[in-house]
Amino acid sequence: MRVAKIATFLMLLSSLCRAEIPEFRDYGANPGELTARFFQSSLSSAPLVILLHGCTQIGEDFAEQSGFLAQARSQKFNLLIPQQSNTNNAHLCFNWYNQADQQKDSGESLSLKNMIIHAMTLSQTRDVYIAGLSAGGAMTNIMLLNYPELFTAGAIIAGLPYPCAVDLKQALNCMKAGPSVSSQQSFNQSLAGRPNRWPKLTIWFGNKDEVVNPINGHRLTQQWATLTGAQPKDANSPSKSKFKISHWLDKNNRVRIQTVEFEDLGHGIPVSPSQPGGGQAGPYLLSAPLSAAIAITQFWRPTG
Repeated sequence: MRVAKIATFLMLLSSLCRAEIPEFRDYGANPGELTARFFQSSLSSAPLVILLHGCTQIGEDFAEQSGFLAQARSQKFNLLIPQQSNTNNAHLCFNWYNQADQQKDSGESLSLKNMIIHAMTLSQTRDVYIAGLSAGGAMTNIMLLNYPELFTAGAIIAGLPYPCAVDLKQALNCMKAGPSVSSQQSFNQSLAGRPNRWPKLTIWFGNKDEVVNPINGHRLTQQWATLTGAQPKDANSPSKSKFKISHWLDKNNRVRIQTVEFEDLGHGIPVSPSQPGGGQAGPYLLSAPLSAAIAITQFWRPTG
């Protein structure tokens, strides 16, 4: 009986969440056939955050459970929540490993770009941030690389570098063992003519992740250090903590890249249920001493 009551409560909570975050429509070409919901702040010209869910997840539930929706309410920013469909991917993963979806102005990349531009118009802002978990993290990296001019900063959680795969077999290999040397060489060769301005970035991963090998977090960091020319600074491990925070600085001594590396974390987004707005524990929502939703939005602030 108690289980039935809990299930009913969760269904009610989910329906309330959907009512608060209406469908997002009329944003232009949608070759990736994605849908979205949009939580619009009451504050004029408030920042815009795009949140990309992981595999098997429903975007608005992920926003609620991760703590990002609570942060949008309290910090008064806009929250755009794209959604994959099971007709595009049986596991609801963003198709970061499909060439048609990872290329600039094509497939899911173009759908996301058009969503973002329309949301920027509605919110009247130029301060745009993007975060994603797992497959959503891999797609976040692709969006930051394809359209750096759109974003102020980003966050990649348990994600993967680009280029890493062009089909499912390569994707599984990359998730297990990291990107191939040839793919990274190809990426380095493509750096010529890239923009001088890159978004600020924080990269989160756990060393016990058995779905996405943590080597991908290190390769992501190398990729962005190469892009930005940022140099490493001494890591900071808070006393008795189970995570390490490291920074890479630009020539003006400003933080361009941050990594947050957890000793015992598996595959998922860190949440801290004991903190207000720190998220709820669940599948791929892992209790940790640090809430990603709180810490990431703090890092994104101009003083971060």
